[in-house]
This record gives sequence, structure tokens and C-alpha cells, in this order.
Amino acid sequence: MIKLCHAATALAILIAVTGDSLAQSSPSNPNSGIQPQSQAAPDTRGTEENPIVVRSVHTQREAAEDVAYREQQSASEWWNKIFAGGAFVAAFFQAVIFI
Repeated sequence: MIKLCHAATALAILIAVTGDSLAQSSPSNPNSGIQPQSQAAPDTRGTEENPIVVRSVHTQREAAEDVAYREQQSASEWWNKIFAGGAFVAAFFQAVIFI
């Protein structure tokens, strides 16, 4: 019974290897009936004529508003960091006390 199993396995491997080698040995040219195409135009994306990212020009007023907005965000982020630190300290003391 074991020899039959080994023979079946060997036969399956032999068929797989033979099929694979036959497929590789017969090269088929999929472009045999197609005429060669002309060369494509060069890609101009990312050049100064056709940039990927468009630069925006800010006026002085928009720049001042942007600076004020960043300062406001900086202040609110500072308070957020203080609140998070306080929450961490409170959680640490609760863990020390109750565990």
C-alpha cells in the first residue's frame, strides 16, 4: 500500500515537472502579428511646464492669518498636553493605590 502511494506521488511530481518544462520550452510570441508601435511621447509630468504640485501664492494678509491660526493651535495643543499629562499622573496613582 505504501509503495502504491509513493508511486502515485512520484507520478504526480513527474507530470507536474514535465508539464512545466514543456510550457517553458515552447516559447510563443504574443506580438507576432502586431506591427511595432511608434515610440511614446516623453513624460512631462513633474516638470516646470506640467508640475505635479501647484505652488500657491499667499498674500501678506493670508500669511498673517496663517501665523495667527498657528499660534492659536499651538496654545490649544499646549493645554491638551497638560491635560493628557494630568490624566496620566492620575491613572498612575490609581494604579499604585488599587493594585
